[in-house]
Amino acid sequence: MVFEVMRKIPLVITLILFASGVNAMDINSLKKDIESNGAKATLADLSWPYEKWSSFVEKVKTGDKEWVEIAKRLYSVSDAGGSFELSHALAHAYSVNPESFNEPVKANEVCSPNYMELDTKPEAERYLERMRSILNGMPASEFKTECMALINKYTKWVSAWDGTTP
Repeated sequence: MVFEVMRKIPLVITLILFASGVNAMDINSLKKDIESNGAKATLADLSWPYEKWSSFVEKVKTGDKEWVEIAKRLYSVSDAGGSFELSHALAHAYSVNPESFNEPVKANEVCSPNYMELDTKPEAERYLERMRSILNGMPASEFKTECMALINKYTKWVSAWDGTTP
């Protein structure tokens, strides 16, 4: 039994060191990776292990301008699940900090209910509240009209939702 425990110690130490490295993701390193290796190679590197990818997605969701810019560059070369998760993260980032998007965005890119996770009803309701607040502060525009239509559609879904995961 002692030998079994001793054999696992290096694995535990490796996991601890790895986890601390995932949390210490650096925006400047990612920018350098994209410039040196390209967005596709950087995306591939970020996508495994999943904890690394998850950490990146959470940073994008903060709405920080630099993380949003990196996510948009990676989105251009992503596909399937990566595209979906980046779309979700960017929609969430927009609802937190629309100023982090320096170029015009399309309503279906940041207001689409399809991009929002339905983990909990309160989370969905907070997203709707943030988006309504942003939209109410905007002048009339095609973007505002389209986004409000998507938010209203999402509101109907959330109001009818019993709170269980779909």
